Amino acid sequence: MSVSLRIRRSDLPLRAAVRLLLSPTPKPIEFIACALCAVVTLGVVASAYAGGGMGSVWVTSHTSTTIDIGWSDPDGIDYRYCGGDIKICYKELDDGVPEAACGNGGYTLITPITPAHFITISGLSPSTRYKFKVYVKAEKLNLFNNWKNCEWRKVGTLKQETDAPPAAAHIDNLAVTGTGQFTIVATVTSNHSGDYDMIRVGYKRTWTHWLLNNTIKQRDDPESEWGERDPRRGWIDMPAAPVVSFEIDSLAACRQYKLVAYGFRPGVQLGELLGEANGRTGASCKTFDISALVIDNHEDVLESYANALHALYCSALPSQRKLSGQVALDGCDTTVVFNHVVIDHPELYDDYLAMIDEGDRLSGDYETIEYLEQRDGEVYDEWQGELFAVEMDLPQYVQREYPAVYAALLGETTAAEVPMSRWASLMVASFIVVLGGVLLGRRG
Repeated sequence: MSVSLRIRRSDLPLRAAVRLLLSPTPKPIEFIACALCAVVTLGVVASAYAGGGMGSVWVTSHTSTTIDIGWSDPDGIDYRYCGGDIKICYKELDDGVPEAACGNGGYTLITPITPAHFITISGLSPSTRYKFKVYVKAEKLNLFNNWKNCEWRKVGTLKQETDAPPAAAHIDNLAVTGTGQFTIVATVTSNHSGDYDMIRVGYKRTWTHWLLNNTIKQRDDPESEWGERDPRRGWIDMPAAPVVSFEIDSLAACRQYKLVAYGFRPGVQLGELLGEANGRTGASCKTFDISALVIDNHEDVLESYANALHALYCSALPSQRKLSGQVALDGCDTTVVFNHVVIDHPELYDDYLAMIDEGDRLSGDYETIEYLEQRDGEVYDEWQGELFAVEMDLPQYVQREYPAVYAALLGETTAAEVPMSRWASLMVASFIVVLGGVLLGRRG
């Protein structure tokens, strides 16, 4: 069995070890054992999850029938443009159609678009929440510094509600203007900032359970509810002005964050929403894990995998299962994957109840898989380890059902290697460490 390594280009010692192993120069067995030990151990340590896409997406303005969207360029470090077209998919959030791949499940597809950074989506319904996905043609730099696989890749997703009719005369916006490995830079604009004595921006990692809007819009709640800011959530209070630019620092690398901005009138406890935006930290934080590559870049494959899991669980689960004595879970509903996983991880269900208040309701098995991979890597790996035993983990499924996609993904990881779970990689690393110690001991 071969081993898949999830490493970043910045891990130079690991890259050097890989190249030494692949060179044709004869090597003693002790050298090979130590080099393998370094490769596997560093590969496990260097793994990182990049959730949600390869960039940032934000709203620049909105009315009752239009939403203006902006997005970032591929960074030129891990991704770069390789085609001239851009496509955007959007759908109503509460239209009753389950989440699916771009172009399906109620999505409207706009393509091609001349390369740009902004677009106005028109013909929308007033007071309606929409979900947008932005894609560009991009290729990815693999471990061997070769640009691979020019294909549609997701920049990011965004949720935004249109204004109520008639369109308000006020113009307020929150936009992400830059990101770093641990920072997000954003700007709040308001043409009636004189109405406020303070502008507050709150933020939290996506797919986490804290109530962002409900906490931030109350003048005294952030300090009393959260106490202080940390890499998972926080807030910034600033004097009101027509244009307010700021930087949020000390964030977690390679993660999507949701931002909201509120204006507070003097002596009023409840703030008024000025805008929402999403941003992703990390200028260079790619992952070489096949599961993450599928989830970020291959929606049709992920949709097929979600359908296959739905069929598997529907045949295996009883019609009703109890979770902590609180709720009866239908074994064959639209979130059967979530229902199965929370049986063993009830803390996910508690978080999900809080997420519903933020409008982040899971709409199907497809979105559940995205949520599990981005929210908690250990839970995701444990669940995939269970599926591996029945040959239904995501890498095995892609290899069996989509061999061409699987071969292309191997080009983005390491040549001719089959991915393993994080736990299996750790076991192999431990074995090689012991083997290397025994061999070196014999030599001594």
